[in-house]
Amino acid sequence: MTLTVDGVLEEATELTSLPGVYQRVMAVINHPRASLGDVAQALSSDAGISAKILRIANSAMFGFPGKIDDIGRAVTMIGTQQVHDLLLATAVTDMFAGVDHKLVNMDGFWRHSIGVAITARALAARRKENNVERFFLAGVMHDAGRLLLLQCAAEAYAPAIQMARDKRLVLRDVEEQMFGFDHATMGGALLKSWHLPAALEQAVEYHHFPRLASRYERDAALLHVAEISAHALELGHSGCAFVPPLDPAGWDATELSTGDLAPAVNQVDQQYGTALKLFLAGAG
Repeated sequence: MTLTVDGVLEEATELTSLPGVYQRVMAVINHPRASLGDVAQALSSDAGISAKILRIANSAMFGFPGKIDDIGRAVTMIGTQQVHDLLLATAVTDMFAGVDHKLVNMDGFWRHSIGVAITARALAARRKENNVERFFLAGVMHDAGRLLLLQCAAEAYAPAIQMARDKRLVLRDVEEQMFGFDHATMGGALLKSWHLPAALEQAVEYHHFPRLASRYERDAALLHVAEISAHALELGHSGCAFVPPLDPAGWDATELSTGDLAPAVNQVDQQYGTALKLFLAGAG
């Protein structure tokens, strides 16, 4: 089987549509006359999702004073865009249940993805970026293309994993060599099929080579540095035997200083365990 990006997407019919609760909430958020109460009501249509959003709102990730026990107040406190991003992050962790665990340790994979997410959020906060939850979402989804290949093209993709292990190569380099594209390109195409924002799509597609992002180089660069940092901190395991190299131009594009790293790592230490409990219950 010859792998192509379009061919994999055609095989992934069940994964090219996002969950119903996400679509309902998005329809409300995008309605010009929708209120915060309308968003809360849409979230309440799925008891599991609304309960998870409440747990997130009450977690150390936000540190709001007092307990938030109502989904309407959670939406008010967090904001609709942040709710959107957190909702999508929770949905994605439930979408790839069909991945063969013999090919990749899914517990380690999601631990890595959450590690990248928390680290990207912390680095974005140091940069004082607006809506840092979009960086958390980008972290959760940065290797979605690899999951898509594992779930929908496992027979063709498995030899790439084996070659990377046997020859001690970076997996994305093997992907490029064997297929003419890598998992980041696949992930960008998946996000585009979901009609997600261009900033998120480019961050995922170019997280190995941020300088190639035409409009959102800094977003891609922050995700790139977050991934390398998560590997260095040994937060989970992506299925790749070797850490991809740090792109110096990517580091420069973040406009961070080395002095930003220690506070960001401290924040990761404080929030990583909580995030695992919040997002990975039942995932994978």
